[in-house]
Amino acid sequence: MEEAQKTQKLAKRLLREGVAYHGEREFGAALGAFSEARGHYERLNVPRYESKALRGVVLCHYALGNYSEVVEWAEVWLGLARRHEDFSSQEQALNHLGNAWRHLHDYRQSIKYQEESLRIAEKLGNEGSQVAVLNNLGLAYKNLGDFQQAIAAQEKGVSLVRAMKVSEAEQQVL
Repeated sequence: MEEAQKTQKLAKRLLREGVAYHGEREFGAALGAFSEARGHYERLNVPRYESKALRGVVLCHYALGNYSEVVEWAEVWLGLARRHEDFSSQEQALNHLGNAWRHLHDYRQSIKYQEESLRIAEKLGNEGSQVAVLNNLGLAYKNLGDFQQAIAAQEKGVSLVRAMKVSEAEQQVL
């Protein structure tokens, strides 16, 4: 078997392991698997799967409360997504950046990233993402002390949920 094929097979196995470990809430093991898979996909120049591995790295750091690491790796993920015009990954990376900055108490940075994430989610027509981002925006505005903007974001999210006619989601937002 050619070396590149062996490496791709290994990277695919590591990505699956990362997903399994993450599902078992073994975030350290998942982080190791995702990081190793990311390195292989980067060397193989397979951006679609490198993006998936980076998403895993970001999710693990978030679950571990490593918000500075979330910022670092979400920026890498965002750069890759922008180079390859992967708008869905851009929206997700921006949302994670916004959440991480909120946890790091930089609410203006959080809002900046969340607003960009929202614009992309709207362009993609992804209402579920819009609701999540609006909720996150509301939290950032609330933490900043801008209660009018916080309420406006939450109300817009509730309106979207009601238009989607998804009662479970509406209950979560409310």
